[in-house]
Amino acid sequence: MGAKRSRSRSLCRAAKRARGVLRSQNEPAEPWGFGADDGSGTFMHPDADFVPPKLLFRRYYQDLGIVNDAQEWQAMYDKFHAPLPVTFRFTALVSAEFRRTGERLVARCAGARRIHVADGWQLREDKWALRSAPPSSPQAQLRSWLIEGNDSGQIIRQELASMLPVALLGHSGGCRLLDMCAAPGSKTTQAIDMICAEQKRHAAREGGSGGSQCGSGSSQCGNGGSQCGSVLSGNSGGSGARLRRQQRRLAARAEAAAGAVGAAPSQGAERADERLDLVGSGDGDGDGGGDCNHLGVVVANDATALRCCTLAKRCAALGPRVSSVLVTNHRGQCFPLGGFDRIVCDVPCSGDGTGRKHPEVFSRWEPLLAVKAHPMQLQIAMRGAALLSVGGRMVYSTCSLSPIEDEAVVAELLRRCDGALELLDATDTATAIAGGCRPGLTSWPVVDGKLKAHASFDALQQSLELPLAERRKYRRGMWPPPPESAAVLRRCVRLLPHLSDTGGFFVALLRKVRPLPQHSALRREITPRQQNQPQLTRQLPSACNNELRRLGTDEAALVVAQFKLIGGAMPVLTRRLFSRDGSFGRRVYHLSEGVEKMHREANGRLNLVRAGAPVLVATVPATSDNLREVQSGTPSSPVWRMTTIGKKVFAPWLGPRL
Repeated sequence: MGAKRSRSRSLCRAAKRARGVLRSQNEPAEPWGFGADDGSGTFMHPDADFVPPKLLFRRYYQDLGIVNDAQEWQAMYDKFHAPLPVTFRFTALVSAEFRRTGERLVARCAGARRIHVADGWQLREDKWALRSAPPSSPQAQLRSWLIEGNDSGQIIRQELASMLPVALLGHSGGCRLLDMCAAPGSKTTQAIDMICAEQKRHAAREGGSGGSQCGSGSSQCGNGGSQCGSVLSGNSGGSGARLRRQQRRLAARAEAAAGAVGAAPSQGAERADERLDLVGSGDGDGDGGGDCNHLGVVVANDATALRCCTLAKRCAALGPRVSSVLVTNHRGQCFPLGGFDRIVCDVPCSGDGTGRKHPEVFSRWEPLLAVKAHPMQLQIAMRGAALLSVGGRMVYSTCSLSPIEDEAVVAELLRRCDGALELLDATDTATAIAGGCRPGLTSWPVVDGKLKAHASFDALQQSLELPLAERRKYRRGMWPPPPESAAVLRRCVRLLPHLSDTGGFFVALLRKVRPLPQHSALRREITPRQQNQPQLTRQLPSACNNELRRLGTDEAALVVAQFKLIGGAMPVLTRRLFSRDGSFGRRVYHLSEGVEKMHREANGRLNLVRAGAPVLVATVPATSDNLREVQSGTPSSPVWRMTTIGKKVFAPWLGPRL
């Protein structure tokens, strides 16, 4: 005879209720307790042994005061359960014809809103509405256009709230930008696009339409009296073929000035090399990646190795612009290199503002999620403040609505920095992008796992109702600061779903006005013991951890001979091409001047996943016989295959055949 069948959960609850031992029957009806009224006239699950996470979420934020009244709360709560609208932005690779076609299709959809700051659009329809549209409808045509643009890299699907942090930075073309928690990479690609757009505007102002000054401040480039401002910036007004012919002529003059292949390049050749950098070699028509300052660098960092590899693949779709990108694998609070002009600090969080995109967050939400995340978020923010240069800007953002992860971190960050950081007002830019936002909170309750509020840190530590393990998770900085210090927190911005038709989001813009104080408590926070030990992070495969080595002169000459490069290609090959596996590498990467300089300054402290743009891929195995053939300069088969990005890199020296 089989085993006796156990009772169901419903029968167990009924038996406990009959005996009067159900946990919810013994809880007092306090404002922050389990037995509290949820606003609808009923109690919160009186027959349950625990409060469901969704009701905890509803009760916590309903009493938090982020909305004005019950009617607005219901509107926000309903919006949390509606799908997100389709939002996209144009990249630097977009062609004029593709843009005109898309804007014509968007104009046929009612309710679309232009996002001028991020060069994007927010539609009223969600992706499910576009999928179910009739084949001949404007929505179906728009969906086909979106798929085509996403596959070709001319547009990027990015949530409206995710565009806000980079848009607030307002960086220039030649700055160093660090994305401390970059994966999956939408903010990184947006930062690169904004740097390229800023450099285009700068080149248009200084270069004009022809024969103007180059970026070095001289009216001539120093190689035969050739004026290069508009030619090298891609703003000559001619076709791409004409631009490449002019670039080849300029490179030939640079090589003539340098003399033989083995001779040291002259000042004119060095300037030509700098101006003919990879990222600035496009013709401005969507096929070359735009004109990006070779001194600008974007460092995309993440703590997880697998997410770093995904991030590197996404950055590879940027085309030649990826030469200005470094992908690194470090914990955000232990990043070893500083001196950045702009920092994006989008820290890991509980994610309760992403309920429209990930509805499962409602089924696992609890108040202690924010309490657990707060210390790590503060450490990352403090490290970002230490890496920021004086006068630079940092954006702190989360996709959470909890003040423990938002205003509490910002307030503690300002207190520890003791006037070195200044909180700027981000309301105008946030309103221009999102259309509606709310200022930051100046007071908030700190609750335990049962939603019971505690007036202070000392009161919570003296409470005997909480186990010791839970009390140890709280920090003194989680409580709101005094009223005179809390007033500045209204400069923060909180996006709410019913106001901006997006997910929940929080952002604060900070500027560093002077160096950080060096007292002991701050030093422990911003300088972890593992700061100079990047090997303590999760290690990558050996193919991703090898140090970059500059391509030798013999290998560069072999590249010139194999691809029959013309003009002054040798200075660029010997100064900008690197490989991971020695001189004869499996892949050869092109690094912009800014990336090469940062790699030299790092001196091996960066755990690199990807640096620069892959331009050459080895076609023969690195055996001893093949290596001898390569070293002798007479290989029996082609040594390298040029990638699609490589064809755009070497376009000034390839000649008319490609």
